[in-house]
Amino acid sequence: IEIRAKADGENQIWKSGKSHIEAQDKKKVTVQTTQTSQAFSLGARTTTEFDGMIWTQITLTPNKVIQLETLDLVVPIKGRYARYRHWPGDVALTGNMGREDGWQWSSSLPKRNYLWLGNDDLGLTWFFETMGQFRHADEKSVVELLRKDGVLYLKIHYVGKPVALTEPLELAFGIQATPTRTRTRRWRGRGNGNIIGTNIREFGRNEEMTRYGSGHPEAANLDYYRRYVKSLQDSGWKATPFCLITWRAAFSPEMQYNVSDWDLGGGYIKYSEFRKFWWGRVLCSQPQSYRDYISWKAHQFLKDTGIDGLYHDLQWYSRCGNTNHGPGETHRSIRADRDLNMRLYTMMKTQFDRPLLKFDHASALVCSLTSPFSDMFLTGEEMRRYPPEGKHPDHKVRGNYFHNMRLDYFKACGATGRQWGVAPMFLTQMTQGGTSNTEAMYAILLAHDAIPVSEALWRDVRYMRRLNRTLEEFGIGDDDVKFLPYWHDSTPAKVSFTPEGGGEIRPVQVEYEVPDKSRLRPEESIGASIYRRRGKRSLIVVFNYTQDDGVAKVKIDLDKLGLRGERVVATDAFSRTAWTDARNELAVSVKSLNFRLIWVESLDVEEYEEARIVDSFPTYPQEKMVAGYKPDNPFGERKGMEVAGDIRKSPWRNKDATFTGAQQTELAQVFTIDKPCTVHRIEVYMKDSDGAFALRKPIQVRVVKVDDD
Repeated sequence: IEIRAKADGENQIWKSGKSHIEAQDKKKVTVQTTQTSQAFSLGARTTTEFDGMIWTQITLTPNKVIQLETLDLVVPIKGRYARYRHWPGDVALTGNMGREDGWQWSSSLPKRNYLWLGNDDLGLTWFFETMGQFRHADEKSVVELLRKDGVLYLKIHYVGKPVALTEPLELAFGIQATPTRTRTRRWRGRGNGNIIGTNIREFGRNEEMTRYGSGHPEAANLDYYRRYVKSLQDSGWKATPFCLITWRAAFSPEMQYNVSDWDLGGGYIKYSEFRKFWWGRVLCSQPQSYRDYISWKAHQFLKDTGIDGLYHDLQWYSRCGNTNHGPGETHRSIRADRDLNMRLYTMMKTQFDRPLLKFDHASALVCSLTSPFSDMFLTGEEMRRYPPEGKHPDHKVRGNYFHNMRLDYFKACGATGRQWGVAPMFLTQMTQGGTSNTEAMYAILLAHDAIPVSEALWRDVRYMRRLNRTLEEFGIGDDDVKFLPYWHDSTPAKVSFTPEGGGEIRPVQVEYEVPDKSRLRPEESIGASIYRRRGKRSLIVVFNYTQDDGVAKVKIDLDKLGLRGERVVATDAFSRTAWTDARNELAVSVKSLNFRLIWVESLDVEEYEEARIVDSFPTYPQEKMVAGYKPDNPFGERKGMEVAGDIRKSPWRNKDATFTGAQQTELAQVFTIDKPCTVHRIEVYMKDSDGAFALRKPIQVRVVKVDDD
């Protein structure tokens, strides 16, 4: 990484001067360095923190009045590590970069003051806080990307045309290699709406729960709040209320007293014209008093209420125009926001004797400087299609994600979390039904190790629960699970694909025009990723991102899965009723925009003898209702109910399952299954009386009789 300058017609050649450590502790080290050239003396103060964040302040002093023609920061990145560009908040600019030698691209500065360049595994963040240092730049071409001789060059142009430099020029920027950390334990088993693993419930966006305004960390009625939290916890939920770090309710006493110190100059932000509960101010985290206050306030909130964590929304860097804050000019307080998030995360992990979870939401705005100070990072809301936005196709999702979301965008926007060191949670945004749409979404998520979702808008809950249970039975949240991605040549599952009817592989494309570099390629549209529990079992995700159904032939290197012997078998993970020899090449039918989940395991002798071993891999499991009645409108229909008794008194009176005595509000129901099958779901529909909360005990299931066959 270097500073390149040209002055008075000469390219400047830098000579090293002095360097010394100014300060160091367990968290960071600061180094002072000097250099000289024909026309300049350069002083740099560089601070490197524990997670690789580097912040550099440079003072460039001319020896005399000179004509400065160019001044560039040049960051070279090996080409294989620079495939994607994350341009925060801009869907069109986030995704693939040009791959060909000589590719060049120029732009104004990113509006959020940072950018990221990388591949599927790692990358580099560049950021800045103040705009004044670019006063001599060409506003439209400050950032340049150039691919040349196997290297991608990031160039930041501080001078757009020759300028007479008569005084020192101050530059300040930061860089950080990513990912910055390993992800938190058992993160794949978390979710919002999950019935397995760690089930998250976000709440508290109303006046009943929260004092002064939405996101304010204080209960309106502490006794009621505690009872509500306990009711969630007793039902198996993790209670994580909605909170905001840099947005405060306008009418809280703290806000009214400190508004002149904390406000960034934007005035009221109203999320409702009528409810003052949604009136507030966006704040700057630069003042130490605010960081102290919100850290103390969050600690007290966690202590008083017994909640399991905090859900922080609006986790992005706002522009501050308060000249009393920090640099004295318009800025984004990125490092102060980082310090605040770090402080909150550390407090939650060290100051309590119970595990606490920190959830951050900033759709399309993942950043390595702050996002890793969380247990889960939520993204995906930028793809929500509101009705007023019209019917024209773009990245806003209706039903099938493949129709609107480019795969290169998904991999560069933060939804996988992998390249930044964050555990991802995907906000579902579909507005149209169909089981195939949910299956298509999971064809993307499972293949990219992005399992957790936060359930919003439309989704096929039946399918999601079935998938959740399958993953739980596999042990997806266990510490020994390792993800082996399809984009690594070393992944021990090789796939070839034949479309139904033959012909070429036809990758699916989004329904609107995109540059060629963003189009899905044939080699990206078929593959297999693996979740490995070495020596125990593995799940292989075989995906089909093409326009055609077809057959994938899968060859597995079992040694690399830690599985050996003639009893290593494979089956469909959902059904697991018939097994085939995993040492052979598997011919697996896969629907278009879908996936198959292959369960591979070494059975013990007894299990192997009892298993149904077949010659070929099982076909798609067909879900059929084997008993009862599935209403289209479960809250308004009572057809087909087989009443077995009054569960409040005795559901099995005198051991007679046919009893049809007095009925009250809770009923038992008898199902008779008359053919062999795998039962994976029993649905119970319950209707609450209007205006009341029904307190129910868990549903119980009992096998009454099993015939010999």
